[in-house]
Amino acid sequence: MKDKCLLIQRRLLSYLEGTISEREKADFDKHLFHCPSCQNLVERSEAAYSRLLNEPELDVPPAVWLRIQEKLDKKNQRPATSRYLADRLFPLAAALSLIAAVLFGLELGRMNATARSDPSAQSAGLSFTREYLLDFNDIPDGSLADIYLNPGNHQEDIE
Repeated sequence: MKDKCLLIQRRLLSYLEGTISEREKADFDKHLFHCPSCQNLVERSEAAYSRLLNEPELDVPPAVWLRIQEKLDKKNQRPATSRYLADRLFPLAAALSLIAAVLFGLELGRMNATARSDPSAQSAGLSFTREYLLDFNDIPDGSLADIYLNPGNHQEDIE
């Protein structure tokens, strides 16, 4: 549906009641001239609106109005902040997560560059790997993990 059609639907009651500005009415009528779908909607809505205006008012017991008012008051008391916060915080959290991921990647890259240039960092990295990966006792001999963790045992394989 076109954006203009959505605007027509949103402003339809104001159009029927005659409470829109002259400029809005001119835009409304111009769109209706070119859009059969909106023409049909307005014609049906005008018919229903005029029938409603001609209907006699109903006498509703005061207790019914009181219950309606209580429900409206409860609805208005609900904090709208949860939806507001969700709408605002989700994009912020996504952006912060993206920034954190980029910074983490940059730090890993910097650590990798430092490890390549500093022999002591290379041995520290290897000891870190041994410390945390040697818990895996079932590393098959000759596998990439075995060659990485035990480079001295596989010098001929590497060369």
